[in-house]
Amino acid sequence: MSKAEDLALKAYPKMSRISEHHSVIPADNKSHYLGDANAEKREGFIEGYRQAEKDLELTWEDMMIIHKCIKDATNFHLYKMMEGIEGQKVVYKEVLKRFKERKEK
Repeated sequence: MSKAEDLALKAYPKMSRISEHHSVIPADNKSHYLGDANAEKREGFIEGYRQAEKDLELTWEDMMIIHKCIKDATNFHLYKMMEGIEGQKVVYKEVLKRFKERKEK
């Protein structure tokens, strides 16, 4: 089962759809069973999840932008990279900011 399918099942668990009022199931327990009431919702969830994955997937063009952002941010904060993790955090926050700005254009 894929991650999308797992999440869809958690969001919309399997639920019997029956034709009787107030969820009264007849004695034969089969003739009135109409399937899974949440199946269509899960299918929509999975389709939306997969589309979001495609929309958020990085391309080689994105990688070029990221590479340029890293170079620019590193040059701008040249000595921050040498200050350890806190300095690197500053630089990579700057990279992320620049990438988002360029991606929006």
